[in-house]
Amino acid sequence: MSITKLEDVRKEDVATVGGKAANLGELIGIGMPVPDGFVISDPVDIFQNIRESYRELGAEFVAVRSSGIAEDGAKASMAGQHDTYLHCGESDLVKRIDDCWLSANNPRAVAYREENGITEDRIAVIVQRMIDPLYSGVLFTADPVDGDTSRFVVEYVEGTGEKLVSGEVIPFSFDMSRHSIQWEDVGEQEFHTPTLHAYASEIDHHFGCPQDIEWCVD
Repeated sequence: MSITKLEDVRKEDVATVGGKAANLGELIGIGMPVPDGFVISDPVDIFQNIRESYRELGAEFVAVRSSGIAEDGAKASMAGQHDTYLHCGESDLVKRIDDCWLSANNPRAVAYREENGITEDRIAVIVQRMIDPLYSGVLFTADPVDGDTSRFVVEYVEGTGEKLVSGEVIPFSFDMSRHSIQWEDVGEQEFHTPTLHAYASEIDHHFGCPQDIEWCVD
């Protein structure tokens, strides 16, 4: 069977399930609140098995996400090169999974691999419970501009993170000291940054190097 629950995946499985799924499984393993789901590593899997796994989630809507074998690696992230589909239901699930696989050969993904000397083009697909967030963002445990590890850099937008990833809107942003926990007054909402800070610190420690962490507040 080429369908595996995310909770059963670990970072050692990257060659089968891809970087994104391997990291999500690793986060679940250390107790992070990751939306549940499954990863499909073989495009010839029986569609009925996919639908059964979807029904087992008990989620009306899911996100269908790429997980390239060469994705989220030490040399290249491939962020945004493959397609992602949000708010998918059972009626369009199989088509969106196929679309995700096909995106491994879209012009931007091919150009990115060529530019970065990547020969690995295999891709797995994640089906994950859809979260309807108030806010979504990314937390960098080192400054993405100058590499400063003394602070965490947080960027976020209202709603889903698509607008942030695509550059459609300018995100809100704030910094947190790596070594202190505090409340932050952000826009019209007061984020409980101690929770965000604690999760980021644990993830950074677990992986042993700076991380960029997707997060949302539902």
